[in-house]
Amino acid sequence: MWKVYPVFSDVIPQRGWSDEDWDKLMRIVIAFCSRESPFAEQRNIAKRWTEIFEFFDIGANDEVKVEFDIQGRAFKSLMTAVFYALNDYDYQEWLSLKVNLSQNHAYLREVDMSTEAISKRVMLRKELPELNKRIMELEARIFQDEYLQGLIAEAAAEDYLAGYAEMFAKTPSWVENE
Repeated sequence: MWKVYPVFSDVIPQRGWSDEDWDKLMRIVIAFCSRESPFAEQRNIAKRWTEIFEFFDIGANDEVKVEFDIQGRAFKSLMTAVFYALNDYDYQEWLSLKVNLSQNHAYLREVDMSTEAISKRVMLRKELPELNKRIMELEARIFQDEYLQGLIAEAAAEDYLAGYAEMFAKTPSWVENE
């Protein structure tokens, strides 16, 4: 597959890898990066990768899985080339920010108590709300999630229906549901 598409000709495969391994790596990266992928609906990045590896039957000791786990040069180069080929900047930004958010949260859980590490965690905590806001803006633009949009509309309607008459239209919290 990698030999067929000229956009990937600059990405050099790992030495010693078979065409089959290189193709497997390309397939998982494309499955992850493409908005048209059947895995694109999964917004949890870790679960998305798990589903992709299961689908392509890639085990923990597979060369491709090892390359992914170490975030090796071939993996990163191919990810960059695929994003370049897809030419989908909003989706690329969303994926990059989601990965960055996970990395930031992992760093916040570290127990390093050095002054430098504490200062960095304080800075990260201040930046997280803005990062979350940007991710949500991108998700609203990228995903046409009718269920989620319905929940947002319902919550907005409940907030709007706060007048005297509407107060009686809502079920009071003290009424038991049977």
